[in-house]
Amino acid sequence: EFRVAISGATICPGQCIPLHPQMSYGIPPYSFSWSDGSTDSVRTVCPSQTIIYTITVTDALGDVATDTAQVTISNGPNFQAMLENPACFAGSTGNIDPGASGFGP
Repeated sequence: EFRVAISGATICPGQCIPLHPQMSYGIPPYSFSWSDGSTDSVRTVCPSQTIIYTITVTDALGDVATDTAQVTISNGPNFQAMLENPACFAGSTGNIDPGASGFGP
């Protein structure tokens, strides 16, 4: 049975990613049809929001295979400073813990 597979990913805002379809059990040459109208064999996408791409591939015998991939846009980094054990606001006691999370996919 002819099959195609594409993998999604999580990327940062402003990044691009190539989507490479992998065919198995088909006979080349292949024709490609993406949900955005492209007929390229490999799509480099730069979405501004999370999106699902669908590819339909037809092989030389007319067999058709379809797959989907989700490209998720990461929320980006989150910074939060924590004050720990200050004796008073004008003093030099305590610590500042600069916490960060969400760096990239």
